[in-house]
Amino acid sequence: MFPILARLPHEEFWILYLNRSNGLVDKSCLSKGGISQTVVDV
Repeated sequence: MFPILARLPHEEFWILYLNRSNGLVDKSCLSKGGISQTVVDV
């Protein structure tokens, strides 16, 4: 995730989908926010 998130000027909340052996299956961006926070609804 570092290459995606390192140079962003804002906060983002991502969901990482893992299989049983903790391998990455998929990822998706749930929320994009401001400079210091983002809002995620449960």
